[in-house]
Amino acid sequence: MSALIPRRLLLTLTLAAAAMPLSGCPESDTGSGDVPLPPDITFNISSPGKDGNGNWQPVGGKFNVTGKLLTTKNLTQSSLKTVLRFKGFKDQESKGLDFSFPIDTLAVDKDGKKLVKEGKLCGSVSATGDGKGKYKGAEASGSIQVCVVVDHTPPAIKIDSPAEKSTHIGKLIFKGRIDDKNLGLIQV
Repeated sequence: MSALIPRRLLLTLTLAAAAMPLSGCPESDTGSGDVPLPPDITFNISSPGKDGNGNWQPVGGKFNVTGKLLTTKNLTQSSLKTVLRFKGFKDQESKGLDFSFPIDTLAVDKDGKKLVKEGKLCGSVSATGDGKGKYKGAEASGSIQVCVVVDHTPPAIKIDSPAEKSTHIGKLIFKGRIDDKNLGLIQV
């Protein structure tokens, strides 16, 4: 029997809380040896995600990358391993179907320098597992990209009316704007 080479794929997350199939092989597919290849591992990433306009979720401070491994029925559950990799952070590992990895965008290195700058930050969640039954001896894998927008700058708030130090009796209407470079402009 020849050795099987694990499949490694990368897919960009397009919607939060949606199953993200990679390129799963039909059960009839086989590798170069006698053991059929199990389907690729797919993911359901529940956090972080994108807003209704398709923009990456802004984060500042602490957040978790959470989700669940899918398409694992033909894998040995005790062999499932998930790894989170974000540039500037130590890799984190988890065992089992569910995962939750904490990230702190305000974390600093030994010299007091922030590990991440404001702007888009992308990392990957990858998983591996050993086949069982007719897939025994084969390994399944999968990977998915997860991105956020790191935002440590508070929004600029401007009140247009009522004027500062003005006196009013009765109904009062406030007008103003909130401007945040990562959230756009909001009229109030």
